[in-house]
Amino acid sequence: MVENYYSFFDGNVQGLKSVIAYFSKPLYGFIFNFVKDKCVSEDILEEVFLSLIIKKRRIKDENSFKTYLYSAARNKCLDYIKRHRDKYCKLDDNLQDLRYSPEEILDKKLDIEIVKNALEKLGSDQYAVVYLSYFEQMKNKEIAKIMKKSTKQVENLLYKAKVKLKKIIKELGYEE
Repeated sequence: MVENYYSFFDGNVQGLKSVIAYFSKPLYGFIFNFVKDKCVSEDILEEVFLSLIIKKRRIKDENSFKTYLYSAARNKCLDYIKRHRDKYCKLDDNLQDLRYSPEEILDKKLDIEIVKNALEKLGSDQYAVVYLSYFEQMKNKEIAKIMKKSTKQVENLLYKAKVKLKKIIKELGYEE
């Protein structure tokens, strides 16, 4: 994808189209789960791709490219949320030892809606860590770059998010 991005600057419009086609769906999902609004998500997605065109980033490899896109998306989501703070509120974190992890939940094939509902109840940082780790299969080091946090902070956020997900799912009545 990085090659396609660079080919755009050499006049190949198809290069940019392929980058947008490849990253649109996962980035849209990531953004939507932050702002919970289809129109706003589409606008932010466009802003992310527009910043790619305007800033002409020199990106070394595929992982750096993906990291840049998710960082830009996250930052634009946080900016939007700050501007519309009254629309969003954070849920507090209650930590408890619970019996199973998000992987086990998915392995047990619990209703996907239950998992989606539980994910929506996470704070934005916790959601981002879970999404990037499990759905985008990024390493903690990559996630740390995107979120502008240390690797240890990402590990802690991931742990707290797993605990909270277990608690939410248990409260919804889905336990062994």
